Amino acid sequence: MKKNKILLIILVVGIITLGIVIFIKSQAVTETKRLGNGENTNHEETSSSSEPSIQNKELLNENQNSLAKNQNDESFIFNSDLKELRERYPDGVIYTKLSEAKLSTAQKKDLAETFDNLNRYGSFSGGKITNEFSNLDKKRAALKEEKPLDFKPTNTDSLVPDLELSGKWYSGAINDGKYNSLYRLYENQDGSTKFEITEMYLNPNNSTIVEVFQESLNHNVNNVPMTLETLRNENGQDIYNVHFNYNNRYYSLSTENMTRIQVENIINQITK
Repeated sequence: MKKNKILLIILVVGIITLGIVIFIKSQAVTETKRLGNGENTNHEETSSSSEPSIQNKELLNENQNSLAKNQNDESFIFNSDLKELRERYPDGVIYTKLSEAKLSTAQKKDLAETFDNLNRYGSFSGGKITNEFSNLDKKRAALKEEKPLDFKPTNTDSLVPDLELSGKWYSGAINDGKYNSLYRLYENQDGSTKFEITEMYLNPNNSTIVEVFQESLNHNVNNVPMTLETLRNENGQDIYNVHFNYNNRYYSLSTENMTRIQVENIINQITK
C-alpha cells in the first residue's frame, strides 16, 4: 500500500507539471482535464492564445484515465494526499525547478529549449506567432451566450475601458454543471487593437494543484511572479502575452497593438 501511494504521488506530480508548463507554452487547448482529483471531464472544444493547453495530451489522458478507473484504496490515498497538498499550498500553486520535475530527459530538454527561447528572444516560441487571437469568429459568435460558472469572474471591462467586449468562450472542468474557465475578447471599432484574457478558477474544493516552473518566470508585479512574452505580428504591431497565478486563479492574457505601459497597468489592476 505504501509503495502504491508513493507511485501515485510521483505520477500525479509529473502529470500536473507537464500540464501546467504547456498551459503556458503553446496556449491552445482541445481538451482540459480536471486537475486535482484525477477525474475526467468533458466539455466543449476551444482554442485560443489565452486558453491553458496541454502538450503530449495522449500521455496525460492515458495516465489520468488509468487513475480515474482506480476506485479502491489507492484512489482514496491519491485524493487524500492532494487535499493535504492543497492545504499546504492554499493558493493552489507550487513553484518548482525544472531539474526537480518528474519528467523524462527528453521532456526536460524540450522545456529547457523553450525557456531558453524566452530568455533569448522574449517568448517561448522564439518570436513566432502561435495561437494568439485565433478562432475569433467562433468567440465573437458566442458573445451573447450565458453559461454558469463556479466562480465570480474578475471585472475585465474596467481593465480596457476604451475597448468593447466582442467575444466570449466557456471551457475548463465542469463542476456541478458549472464551468471553471472563462475567455473574453475585447476590440476597438476597427479591430486594430485587441485584448483577450482567460481566467481559470483553481477550485480548492477539488484540491486543484498546479505546478509552475521557476524558469518560466521572468517578471513580477505587486510581488506576483509571472511570465511576460513579447513578439510582433505580421504588421509589426506589438503582442504581449502574460501568464500568472493570483488569488486562486490562473490568468493568461494577450494584447495586440497596445503599449507596454498599458499592459503593465492591466496587470497592476488585477493584482493590486
